[in-house]
Amino acid sequence: MKISSLFTTDRKKLLEDPEVAGEVMRVAIEKQVAEFQQHQNAVADLLAIVIGKKKDLARLMKEKGELEEECEGAVAVAKEIAAKMQAAGKSVEEIQADPEYMEALTAYQDNQSTLTEKNARITDLQASIAAKTEDGEKHKLMLQKVQREIQALKEKAAATKSEMYANRALTDVNQRLSKMSERGSDKALEEVFAIADGLEAKAQVTGEIAGNDTTVAREKFKAKAQASKANDAFAGLVGIAAAKDKAPAAPAAAEKAGDRLP
Repeated sequence: MKISSLFTTDRKKLLEDPEVAGEVMRVAIEKQVAEFQQHQNAVADLLAIVIGKKKDLARLMKEKGELEEECEGAVAVAKEIAAKMQAAGKSVEEIQADPEYMEALTAYQDNQSTLTEKNARITDLQASIAAKTEDGEKHKLMLQKVQREIQALKEKAAATKSEMYANRALTDVNQRLSKMSERGSDKALEEVFAIADGLEAKAQVTGEIAGNDTTVAREKFKAKAQASKANDAFAGLVGIAAAKDKAPAAPAAAEKAGDRLP
């Protein structure tokens, strides 16, 4: 369904989907594999032809050998006939007119004609086999190269699809983190916190100015009481703790009359 949408939706956006990209790569690889197999079959057919030609060549070489052997036999028979007739005093014309001699000569000439045709055919086959063998070897090397390329393409496709998934996940994480960062730096929220801090400071200052800060007053009274107690304790140690509570001493008694001056 996604592949069929390639022609009806935003192509670039659709191809960013790892599954769609993976399917596109799979189809491309399968097409290349199919072409590779067709080429491989063609090379196999070519090599099969070479094999057939080699069989033909082997057959012709065998027939050539047989013909050459027959030619040698015909020559040998003709030599024996000629030797016998020469010994009998026959002339060359008589020897060449001898039926057995002529039979050997005809067989030799026929075989030589056939040998000429077979040699030409052998030469053509050898040239064709050499050329097609060279073509087959070139195609086999190319097949091996294409095979390595297909394998590399498969590995690259798998890695690309995996990388696309990883990048997609990373993009998703970054987007989520970005949204969290935006929420953390919410201007309205920061403004509320700032206003709240300002109101708290204003209330504290206003209370201190108006003398209504009970916390400050209580701390002041506690400090005064502690200082007073400390002074009293110290005065007690010195021996003057109750001095402020005693009545003033009575004036000294009148001097005795005897002590007065005359």
